[in-house]
Amino acid sequence: MKIPNEIKILGHTYKIIWDKTRLLDNEWAKNFPDKGEIVMSEDIPKEWRFSCFLHEILHTIDYHCGLELSHQTITTLDAALSQVFMQTMQLNIKNDNI
Repeated sequence: MKIPNEIKILGHTYKIIWDKTRLLDNEWAKNFPDKGEIVMSEDIPKEWRFSCFLHEILHTIDYHCGLELSHQTITTLDAALSQVFMQTMQLNIKNDNI
């Protein structure tokens, strides 16, 4: 699966930006709902990229819906959903486009 340059989440457009300089040293990705951006590090190992992308989508949904999910809940959901997508859709994590 190729991570797109832009996605719509609940009617809001988000640009996907690969720029680790906009992240803290301990971050691989972060959403900026006020700017309509999801920033991801180029250093994310390929096998983790889809999961990180999904994680930030979940944070964005949480923000727009006012769910107030804990970080642990979002991490659990991204791990479970990533596994489902990887297995059922047979996503190839070794593909350079992930």
